[in-house]
Order: sequence, then C-alpha cells, then structure tokens
Amino acid sequence: MKRLIQSSITLLIALAPLGAVPYDRPSNHSPINFYDEDCREQHYPDHSPASCYGEDCRQDDFCEIDYLKLGGALVTIGKKSSFVPVLGFGRRCECPEMGVDYSARLGYAKGIAGNERSVFLYTIPKILALKFVDPCSNFSLYFGGGGSWTGIVNNNENQAFHGVFAEAVIGYELQRQGSMRTFIQLEVNQGILAAYRKGKYPTPTALLTFSIGF
Repeated sequence: MKRLIQSSITLLIALAPLGAVPYDRPSNHSPINFYDEDCREQHYPDHSPASCYGEDCRQDDFCEIDYLKLGGALVTIGKKSSFVPVLGFGRRCECPEMGVDYSARLGYAKGIAGNERSVFLYTIPKILALKFVDPCSNFSLYFGGGGSWTGIVNNNENQAFHGVFAEAVIGYELQRQGSMRTFIQLEVNQGILAAYRKGKYPTPTALLTFSIGF
C-alpha cells in the first residue's frame, strides 16, 4: 500500500506540467484598472456616478422644466417685520452650466382677529440668470441674479411699494438627471425703482422656498 501511494504521487508530479495551461491575465482586467473608465462605460453606461453627466454632458444640451414652489418670506415695510407664506410657479431653462429662470409668486399674511398687521405681496414676472457650480453632476449648487416687478402692501401701517426689485438667489438643485427635479432656494430682493410708493422703501426681503419641477 505504501508503495502504491508513493507511485501515485510520483505519477501526479510527472503529469502536472502536461496539464498546466499558461495564464496571461489581460491587463484590462487587473485589479488596478478593473474599475477604470472603459469598465464603467461597458458595464454601467448610464448609472455610474462618473458617467451621469460625464462625456455626455455637453454645453449645447438643453432642457426645460416647469415647477411649483412653496415657502415663506420675511417682509419689512413700515415699522415691523412680517412672515408671509408664499406660493409660486415658474419655468427654468438649462443648458446645463447656465440657466434662465422666470417665475411669479404670491403671498399673503393676516393677523389674528385683525389685531395685527396684514401684508400682501406679489411678483410678476421675476427673471433670473443662473450659474451651476457643478453642471455635470446629478446635484449642483447654483447662484444667480436678476430683476422683478414686485408689489408689497402693508394695509395696517398704510405702507405700499410697487416697482422694480433687484433679485439675488443661491440654491441647491437635486435629481438633475431625472424627469422630476427638486431644488431649495434662498432669495433676497430689494426695491430699487418705485412706480408707486406710499411711505418708506421696504428693507431687503428674504425668502426661503422649496420647489418641485417636472
């Protein structure tokens, strides 16, 4: 039995070189570059983070979205400030580093039992130029500025302003690849040219809004 085992081991050692097949691992499958650009484009052409807006992100790409927004404004015209709920709608055109946004908004706040001031505001239209910080990403910070025609009325304090406002915005847009987008935006505006004014100029108005685009 001992001799049989020894003979079998000797035979296996002798046959091993005959069954061995040389293996030359392809360079494009090495662990170092398994996740290189060629691999991502081959296996994940539409879903990898690197190719979401990568080579397919061109400056002449163009898209339009309509959106609804809801938020609040801190308005001061007269002696005291008021928080005013705001509802708006608009359209945003992107291509994709730059964008143009035009919209309208409406806000109204009334004191309890009429004992406090009531404030009404409207904006139509508001036009902004936008710059996206990371245009080829699915998420991007953006900022911009423009102008609007806005009216603010404080009924209780007998104050009013209707005219041209300077507008500045900063925001964050999400899901830029999808058919539905969302963005959070901080807006600041200031009346600069009055068509009608009763009382003092309003101080800068700050608005925080959340929008859903489709």
